[in-house]
Amino acid sequence: MKLKTKDHKFKLMLTYKSTIEEIHDPHFNMCIFKFKTYEQLSNPQEFDNTELFDVIGEIVSYEDVQSIKQDDSIRMFMNIEIQDYVSNNISATLWGDFVEQIKPHLNGSNDKPVVIVMQLIRAHRYRKQYSERNTWHASKLWINSNLPQVVDFCSRMVFVRGESSQGITQISSHKTHPIADELASGSIEVKTIEDLSDCKHASTYFLILLIFN
Repeated sequence: MKLKTKDHKFKLMLTYKSTIEEIHDPHFNMCIFKFKTYEQLSNPQEFDNTELFDVIGEIVSYEDVQSIKQDDSIRMFMNIEIQDYVSNNISATLWGDFVEQIKPHLNGSNDKPVVIVMQLIRAHRYRKQYSERNTWHASKLWINSNLPQVVDFCSRMVFVRGESSQGITQISSHKTHPIADELASGSIEVKTIEDLSDCKHASTYFLILLIFN
């Protein structure tokens, strides 16, 4: 899948002779984010799921760190729930370095909000449910930073909700149900090879096969 970092019609190309120099100018407007609203993220069918976008929010709950084996590597991830300043919630999954970056803030005091900015993340669909997740190389995470966007978010949050924070709740990771239970419940879609040949859209299916040696 080819991901699109931005939807601008123009692109700046750097050659091997290009040089870059960092400058610190307080008068330069650091407009480096393009935030999706939580309303937009609640209806991800309305935008391209290959588009990378930015999001800001307060962490209100998290699950235990989990791991998954992919090829020869063990990769760590953590499911969290974040909230905007008017108490709309979305789910997100942090992978890799993001997990190590956020853990010290979750294990600390719960009397102060933990506000994060995730840049260049994407929406992911699994069994008709959407959540946000970081990409392996492009995404960046800010935690309780002094970015103008974070300062503005916190000010709006205090204005709407008051000074107190609801704190962060740790919840148990979802248990994996046996496939037989899911098949019996009718919560998953089962296809044959013939059915798949007529499918017009990508999704997650269980496929019934008879394997011959």
